[in-house]
Amino acid sequence: MLHVLPVGEKIVDLALNSSCNDFEDGIQYFTARENRISIVLTRNKKDYKEKGLIIQTPEEYVKSIF
Repeated sequence: MLHVLPVGEKIVDLALNSSCNDFEDGIQYFTARENRISIVLTRNKKDYKEKGLIIQTPEEYVKSIF
């Protein structure tokens, strides 16, 4: 049910050079994108300014699958 994804130099560089305000959010965003994950679940959607992924709260995600 859980897979730990690698974070390499490319992802760190992308996060550092992105418009993300928070470095950790950038790491999560670019790790998802590099691994073809289309949805990121977070409680702070406002911190994800990059486009290309669906950013949802856990509540929004649960509502979307039922």
